[in-house]
Amino acid sequence: MTQSPHGYAIGGVLRLTIAGCAPAAFNGAYACRITGASTFTYPLSIDPGQNVVAGSSSFLLNLAGNYFTTSTLVYRNAQFEVAP
Repeated sequence: MTQSPHGYAIGGVLRLTIAGCAPAAFNGAYACRITGASTFTYPLSIDPGQNVVAGSSSFLLNLAGNYFTTSTLVYRNAQFEVAP
């Protein structure tokens, strides 16, 4: 559950990055299904057990849109990230 309504369309699917969770198996980039005004779900390949620390989620937007063939440009947490 998010701390406040996320504003995404219920029933939609978004690619979100989950970070800061414990156990760490909950962290990663996932195709998340929006299930409510403050909820979403995502599939895990293994059962990591109970989530002890909820962490955070962020929406990634590729601003380069296939401009680069070997790198990505992402704006996350108020900064740009280029990989590799």
